[in-house]
Amino acid sequence: PLHRVMQLVPHDGGRWFDIRATRLGDGFVAAWRDISERVRDLARQRAAEAALHASEERLRLALSGAGAAVWEWDARARTIHWSPENFALWGRDPAAGQPSREEWARGIHPDDRERAARAIDDVLEGRAEEFRVEARVMRPDGEERWLLGTGKLLRDAQGAPSRIVGINMDVTERRRREVQRQRMQDTFYRIIKNAPFGVYLVDADFRLREISQGAQKVFSGVPDAIGRDFAEVMRFLWTEPFASEAIARFRHTLASGEPYFSPSMIERRRDVDAVEAYDWSIDRVVLPDGRYGVVCYFYDLSERQRWEAALRESEERLRLAKEAGGLGIHDYDLASGAIEWDARVRELWGVDADSVITYATFAAGVHPD
Repeated sequence: PLHRVMQLVPHDGGRWFDIRATRLGDGFVAAWRDISERVRDLARQRAAEAALHASEERLRLALSGAGAAVWEWDARARTIHWSPENFALWGRDPAAGQPSREEWARGIHPDDRERAARAIDDVLEGRAEEFRVEARVMRPDGEERWLLGTGKLLRDAQGAPSRIVGINMDVTERRRREVQRQRMQDTFYRIIKNAPFGVYLVDADFRLREISQGAQKVFSGVPDAIGRDFAEVMRFLWTEPFASEAIARFRHTLASGEPYFSPSMIERRRDVDAVEAYDWSIDRVVLPDGRYGVVCYFYDLSERQRWEAALRESEERLRLAKEAGGLGIHDYDLASGAIEWDARVRELWGVDADSVITYATFAAGVHPD
């Protein structure tokens, strides 16, 4: 045995210690080592708990910064626990205590209540592993807010549902933007659809997206035209090589943004026995979904060309009649005083082709009697 009294001198001054030591048997040594290991395990556990607490605090700060609020449902007791951020999202006073299921349900908009309750019950009863619902909440101040709730089911050692942990996020502004974007999209497509002139739209996936009222006649024979691949539509309507040329023009404008204006075209239709004429142009546009599309504006010249042909025929018949009868034609605009004579009238009056015709010219050529 050892027995000594000795002085140790730490930084804060001398301390006297009575040191006694005795050799122990192997059993005592083993017991001491076990105790030491238990102390080290306890120290490691405490360190892990401290690290977990720090990690949870960082997570809480991150969720709070992102506008998220933590919640938890006990699957057995059916109780709810909200973080302080959750009370703020729902506009409720934390002093009132944690909400009951009935209070939670009453806070959800009537139109969304059944859907949210069914989703949470599916997870609480083990029919689903995850919870995800967007629903409106009615705050006590009368304001409605959209919340996105997501959660994950946790099970106990026996595999039975234990609890759901999750977060709520305020997505009101996102929902408002989506509604506004949908309204803009509806307006955009409605403008095209109701246009009385020829307009149609090809989307980013190169599919025929919309056809105006003025373009319905052109596409009336195409089966399931809306949503169909635009290349298929063009080859259904037109013969080669025009069909392939037009498809290439559309693809180039969609890819590059370079517009194209076609001079008046006259082409034979493939779906009907007809030759048609059009002026048409294409431009790349940004669609309401943020992607590019190509809009085509066209004007059907077929009817106008028929009228022009008829006019030419009529004028030719008139010319032949004039020549056969020796007739001349004059035109006197009473408002402006302008007078036009054709070659035959000038010949009858003896006036050359370059002379300006006035009323005095006419009067001078008439016999005084």
